[in-house]
Amino acid sequence: MIRILMICLCAMVFLFCLYVILIQNFTESKRKTQDRVMGLVSEEERNKSDKKKGKLNLKIKKEKKKVSVFATTHKKLQLLEEELYNLGMKMPVQTFVTLWVAITIGLPTIMMMLGVYIAICIIVALIAAFGPLLFIQKKKKKRKETLESQLIEGITVITNALKAGHSFQTAMGNIAVDMEGPMAEEFGRVTRETQRGMTLEASFNSLCERIGSDDLEMLCQTILIQRKVGGNLTEVLDKISETIRNRLDLKEEIKTLTSSGKISGYIIGALPVILLVLISMINPVYARPLFNTVIGNILLLISVILEVIGFIMINKVVDIKY
Repeated sequence: MIRILMICLCAMVFLFCLYVILIQNFTESKRKTQDRVMGLVSEEERNKSDKKKGKLNLKIKKEKKKVSVFATTHKKLQLLEEELYNLGMKMPVQTFVTLWVAITIGLPTIMMMLGVYIAICIIVALIAAFGPLLFIQKKKKKRKETLESQLIEGITVITNALKAGHSFQTAMGNIAVDMEGPMAEEFGRVTRETQRGMTLEASFNSLCERIGSDDLEMLCQTILIQRKVGGNLTEVLDKISETIRNRLDLKEEIKTLTSSGKISGYIIGALPVILLVLISMINPVYARPLFNTVIGNILLLISVILEVIGFIMINKVVDIKY
C-alpha cells in the first residue's frame, strides 16, 4: 500500500512539472482560446436557429470558463513572480514552483522509502508545503519595515534637492544614487518607469501596491496632490516627515509592549517539542508508541495541528494593527 502511494506521489510530481512547462506557453494558448470564443460569437450571430444558438451558447460558456481558469492561474504566477523579484530572488517563477512542489512531495516520499516514521514524513511535508510561503511573507514584511524606516531619510534627500533648485525627477534619482536598500531600489524603479513614458501617478500606484505601506502611500498621494494643485512642496514634505517620524515612534513603542507576549507565544509553542525530544532521549521506549503505532501517529499529527493553530492565535492576539 505504501509503495503504491509513493508511486502515485511521484506521478503527481511528474504531472505537475509537465503542467508548469505548459504554463510557459499560456499566453499563446489564451490568445487562441479567445479567438475561438470570438469565432463562436460570430457564428452565433450568423445562425438563426434556436437549437444551434443554444449549443453555441453552451460552447461559449465552456470556452470562457477555460479562459477564466487559465487567466486566474497565470495571474497567480505573475503575482508570485513579482514577489520573488521584489525580494531580490532572480529565480524564474516556474522553477520556484516546480522545486517547491517537488520537495514537498519528493522529500517525504524518499524518507518513507528509507523507513522514517510516517508521522515525521507528514510533518516534513507540511513544513515543505508552507515554509516557502511563510518565508516570502516574512521577507516581504521585513522589506516593508526597512523601507518605512528609510522614508524620513528619503524625504530629506528630496527636500534638499528641491531646495537646491533641482527638479522632482532629479530628486527621485538622487534617492537611487545616495541611498541603499529597498528605498533606493524602488525609487530607482520609479525613475526608470517615468523616463520610459509611464506617468508618475501610475508608477506611484504600482509602488504602493507592491510595498503595501500606509506611510509610503501617504507620501505618494501627498506628492501627487501637491503637483496638481501647486504650492510649496518642501514645506509639505517636512510636515509629512514629522508625521511619519511620530508614527514610527508609536510603532516602536507598540513593539516593545507586545514583545513579551510574542516571546511567551514562542516559548509555549516550542515547549511541547522540547519535552518530546527530551523524553525520547531519556526514555525512548516511553515515546516510541507515538511513532510506530497508528494511534500514536494520529495523536502526533493532531498535536502538530493544534500547535500550529495555537501559534497562529497567539500571533493574532499580539499582532496589533497600526
